[in-house]
Amino acid sequence: MKDYYKILGVGRKATQEEIKKAYRKLALKYHPDKNQGNKASEDKFKEIAEAYEVLKDPTKRKNYDRFGKYWKGAGNRGAGAGAGGRGGFEDIFEQFNRQRGQNINMEDLFGSDIFEQFFRGFTGAGGGRNTGRGQQSYGSGRKGSDYQSQMPITLEEAYHGLDKTVRIKGETVSVPIKKGIKNEQVIKLKGKGAAGINGGKRGDLRLTIHINPHDIFTRKGDDLHCDLLVDLYTAVLGGKAKLPTFKGTKKISIGPQTSNGKVLRLKGLGMPNLKEPNVYGNLYATVQVQIPSNLSEQELALFEQLKVLRD
Repeated sequence: MKDYYKILGVGRKATQEEIKKAYRKLALKYHPDKNQGNKASEDKFKEIAEAYEVLKDPTKRKNYDRFGKYWKGAGNRGAGAGAGGRGGFEDIFEQFNRQRGQNINMEDLFGSDIFEQFFRGFTGAGGGRNTGRGQQSYGSGRKGSDYQSQMPITLEEAYHGLDKTVRIKGETVSVPIKKGIKNEQVIKLKGKGAAGINGGKRGDLRLTIHINPHDIFTRKGDDLHCDLLVDLYTAVLGGKAKLPTFKGTKKISIGPQTSNGKVLRLKGLGMPNLKEPNVYGNLYATVQVQIPSNLSEQELALFEQLKVLRD
């Protein structure tokens, strides 16, 4: 059993904010872009994403805390496998019989590969039971199970959009990432899941997008927020300050006597809108005035004169 709390380095009573903070820190450290060619870091990154996917969701976390490695199946069965319940395959088949004809996701109970092998072995190649007098059909074909996975991307990739590739069961699949895609958004690729049963259609591939924390920007909707470092002299006298953006480095005008903490709104320098990719949000830059260090005696004397004038 994987200890998701240990993977993220938090205690079992950690708050959602603590879990989110721990995930962001680890995701930034082990991101594949920063550890290219390092298989161990790549595996660690996937493990971190898997742990966060469960612990960030109150319902999944509750089931994980209660049922351990059986949390996914237990979550589908409800309390049937709890105290006084039989648990195991008896509960699973009992639920299957109760919900026959409904849209039950057997992949959550068994895992897609085991479920497919079970039914292939039971029905034979023709999709029916061989009685010696020809095969007996058990109904029309069933759609295969959906595959579910996660795809980490950078904020830059979410800004520009691109096509990425993933390998699913040995098959290379191209995944279109649209400009302005949101964190936790799910991309569905039809027909890229498990093979169908009795000639049914293949399932789908569902990829949950995880946008990694950025070193400079914080995203809120289509807007971006960041700090703008301004030296003391420019803050007092006015001038220009450089700010890196996704549209290149910009020279931002700083008015005379700009106070520390002032927020500047820069129109159109935020994220593209997912539905209208030519429409951009804004960038909000908070001025952070930098106090000079290693001042010379002459500079200190001038500051003393300034102090006297102000007094």
